[in-house]
Amino acid sequence: MISQIEHIKVLLKNFEDYLHTEIDLAKFKVVEKSSEIISSLSAFLLLFTAAVSFVLLLSIALAFLIGHLLGRQEWGFFIIAGVWAILCMVLYARRNKWPKTAVKDMIVKKILDEPSIFSETLYSSLRMHNPRQRDIFSADVVSM
Repeated sequence: MISQIEHIKVLLKNFEDYLHTEIDLAKFKVVEKSSEIISSLSAFLLLFTAAVSFVLLLSIALAFLIGHLLGRQEWGFFIIAGVWAILCMVLYARRNKWPKTAVKDMIVKKILDEPSIFSETLYSSLRMHNPRQRDIFSADVVSM
């Protein structure tokens, strides 16, 4: 018959294994969330770069078109520059509401999102790959 001290030793060992597994799981969750945020931001930056290139080329084309219609090329560029100046003033006036809030909300949503299938699969595999890991409240430990 196993003494109570042996039961306590087994319980403490199981608890130690459980804590190591939980720490590993927390590390993997942090890595997963970080990679989700970085991949989302990199995709956003790629799309942003493409959009800026498109808008730049479109602005140049419109400047040439307006300049051609007015008979002086420089007037087309001045008009497009004025449109961009007005747009910049509007964005500057709303700077605290739009970019900061949108990016902050996206990051918070990614962090607080429910655990993914990857996390649940990883948690299951961590428990299966640790042969000493048993439930803390298993029958052989609680039966003191």
